[in-house]
Order: sequence, then C-alpha cells, then structure tokens
Amino acid sequence: MPCISFTDLKTTFLASPEFNQQLFAVMLTIPWSAGSPRKMTIRTADILAPDRSVSFIGIEASADYDFNSDVNRNLQIASGGRLLNGVWNVTAATERGSAFTPSRYHWTTFNNKLALRIGTGYTGSYSLIGSTNMTGLQIGWNNHSIMRQLDAGQDNASELFLNIDASQLRTIEGNGPPASIAELRFDGEVFQRQRIGLDGKFFFENVRMSTDLRKTEVYIYLRSINEKPVKVIDFSQSVAGRALPQGELLIRGGVGKTGNLLIQQERLNNADAAFGNVLYSLHSRITLEAAMQLNPSAQSSDLLLGTILSSGANWNAALYGARSNERGAADFRLEGHYTNWTAAYWGTMRQDRFAYDFQERDINHLFRWGASPFRQLGVQIIAHYEKLGDRWPAHYVLPAISLYPFSRLTLSATPDDFENYRYEAGIRIGDYNTLRTIYQNDIVSLDYQRNFSNHFNVRLLNDYHRIYKTNITNLLFNWYPKENTNDLIETAISRSATSFGVAG
Repeated sequence: MPCISFTDLKTTFLASPEFNQQLFAVMLTIPWSAGSPRKMTIRTADILAPDRSVSFIGIEASADYDFNSDVNRNLQIASGGRLLNGVWNVTAATERGSAFTPSRYHWTTFNNKLALRIGTGYTGSYSLIGSTNMTGLQIGWNNHSIMRQLDAGQDNASELFLNIDASQLRTIEGNGPPASIAELRFDGEVFQRQRIGLDGKFFFENVRMSTDLRKTEVYIYLRSINEKPVKVIDFSQSVAGRALPQGELLIRGGVGKTGNLLIQQERLNNADAAFGNVLYSLHSRITLEAAMQLNPSAQSSDLLLGTILSSGANWNAALYGARSNERGAADFRLEGHYTNWTAAYWGTMRQDRFAYDFQERDINHLFRWGASPFRQLGVQIIAHYEKLGDRWPAHYVLPAISLYPFSRLTLSATPDDFENYRYEAGIRIGDYNTLRTIYQNDIVSLDYQRNFSNHFNVRLLNDYHRIYKTNITNLLFNWYPKENTNDLIETAISRSATSFGVAG
C-alpha cells in the first residue's frame, strides 16, 4: 500500500505533520500567508572560493616488465581548479619514459546564458558531416540557460564542451565512486570494463556511436560485478536528444587549429579549424538546426540543415541534408516506442566524393524492432542493408533473443555486424559466485568470479579456440585493505601455452 512518511512531508512539502489521538487523524501545519508573494532573498555563500586555486591533483602510475626488455613506466597526471573567474583542467601523460604529453587542457568561464572555452576540444557536429579535433576558442550562448548543455556534470573536463547530443560522443565519459568498476555494454553485451580513477571519472575512448542503433549503457559497480550496480547510465542514441524546449535558441561556434598544438606529430599536420551551429525550437515538437564547419581533408566548408520532429509521446523523427566537397548527402531517422516494444530506423545516403575525394557512393539502411511480451523474454529483429560503390558490405535480416528462465539465469543469442551470432549463458550461484559462458567466432570464453568477502575478490577468465586448440587463462585478485574503496591492490596472473605473465 503506497504511503508517505512524516519526514517526506517536512522536507519535500515543508508541512509539519502531527498525529491527533482524539481525532485519530493527522493534522498538517502548512506555512502560508495571504497577499502577494514575498520577495525572494538572494542567498550568498558562507565561504567564497578563491579566484586562483587547485581543486584536485590526480596521479596514476604503472610499470611492467616482460622479462625480455626494459621496464615500461607510464605516468598520468590530471589537475584542475579555478583561475580568473573560470575553471581549468589539464591531463598529461608519459609512456615508456617519454616526455609529458598534454592530451587535454582548457580553461572555461560561464554564466547562466554564456560559456567560453580556450584549449582543446572538438566540433561535435551532427554525424552526417562528422567532427574534428581542434585547439582554440569555443563559445556558446543560450537565450534560456546554457547549463543543461554545459559539461558541468563532468566537472568541465569533457572535450565536447556543449553536450548537444550524447550520440555524437566518440569518448563515453562520466562520474562514479572512486576506484569502483565501470562496465560498458552494447545491447546487454559487456564490451569493456575499467577501474574508475581516484578522481571519480571514467573514459571509454574511440567508441563507435554513430553507425548503429545499439542500446549503449554503462553499469557502475562499487566493488564487484557480482553486486547489484549502484548506477546505470544510458548513452543510447536518440534524435530526441537534440530537441530543445519551445522558444529556446542555442548558438555555438569556435575557431582554431586542428589537432593538439602541444603534440608535435599533430602540430605538423594541423590546419585551420572553424565551426558554427544554431538550434532553435520553433515549437515544442519542432526543432530546427543549421551548421557549418571547415573540412580540413577537402579544404572546403561543410554545410548542414535539418529538423527534429516529435509526433505524440511515442514517435520521433529527424531529417537532415548536407553538402561537402561539392557533393550532397541526406539522413533520415525514425524512432517509436511503447510499453512493450521499440522500433528504430536510420537511413543515410552519400554521393561519391562526399566529404573526401576517396569516398564512394554509400547507401545505408539500419532497422531494429524489439519487444518484451513478458518479463522473462526479449526478442529483436535486426536488419542492415548497405551498398558501398558496387559492393554490399551488409545485407541481412536476423533475429535476436534474450531469455530469463529465472532470476539467476540468463540466456541470449545476438548477431554482430558481420552476421556472426554471440551466444551467452550467465548464472549466479548463491550470493557470492557468478559464472558466464560465451561462444563467438569459434572461441569459448569462461568468466568466473568469487566474492570471498567485502575486501577480497577472485576472478578467473579462460578463452579457448575450438579450431586452433589454443588456450589463454587469466587469474585476478582484488584486495581492498579498508572498508572504503579508495585503496585497492590488484594482481593478475596470465598463462598461454608456454608463456607466463604477472601484473600488479
């Protein structure tokens, strides 16, 4: 039976509840006064942050020795703070004893409507005309509030600066508890895991996010993948992510040089970089977009026009057209969802030499339909048709299925882009053991994890190639010396045929 506590009434509704025994009823004292609303007083902070400060310094060091060469030492330093009414972030790394290389560095200042950044970044335009890494000046303005697009949620450390649409990210980034586990999944399949840094940030770099309709999620585990995730972050693509509220206008742009100016290899090949982007919500269901950017490969300007449409609560659509290198391209997307089903279509057409001289004529159609008739079953129909020049890289219609006979057992069969199926079975044994078996491309994988306590975990991974009869085994030990997750000692032992390795 749904209910509300006295604490919720006090904190949420600012009402003081009291139980009257004589009336056998709850009496509410609600603060209210007749007349016009009182003027809101401006609250000021008790402690003001200094204009110049260092908010954090993070250092990650590693070393490995393969018994046949010198020790490889890697060091990464990340730092950030305040400067001149803005915030700064710098990340630098050295590999194999080389000099420090700053991979990202920028200074950002902003108010409610205007934001400005100097340093590294990339244009982040719609996928039809792509994006370019650059170093220079970026600026954004919103007639309502720019805070929703600003990467303040990433502590102003994202390279995207203004996050118009998460589907255009090539680096999936976010926050989580320090030293916890971030697990990247596509359609439920585990693609990559990483330990979150002590600054509470995770980065999955070079992730393909603009050529398919996969469900993209990041699962956050506090200590072990046997636990229930503390947070699930959805990075799935949707055209609705670019839509704005009615009457909102967003203008963004930037100028500079391509690449990272402090990396010698990129500095030798840099070119002029510039871009502009305008989004305006004509109606609550109609958003218009226009963009321009310099194309360093074709030495020309890329132009883009498009609109995002919404039809009711269940359907979204987008239509875009672009011109680059004197050639045209078009992009159409349609999404629908309801209680027990989802459907998505994405079609693109590019003329030959669009954007690049070596680009062939490309016609690409992607379609997905998924349904959950009941909680223990999920089915999908996945279709892909692509004609590139005179070739057909993809031409198929395939089913996929996920089955949950009971809460501790999962079974699935899902095809990849090359029409090869991936079969997976996972079972949870008791509260401390997890076993997963995967078969794909003639490789049988076994993944077993045991939680001996809150402080000590053991994981065994084994890959066996059915045709070549080869075997790779990894054994990992995770030890948390204290109750918190800020201290972790990890050791791994690996063996393949006659080769043996140790990491820590």
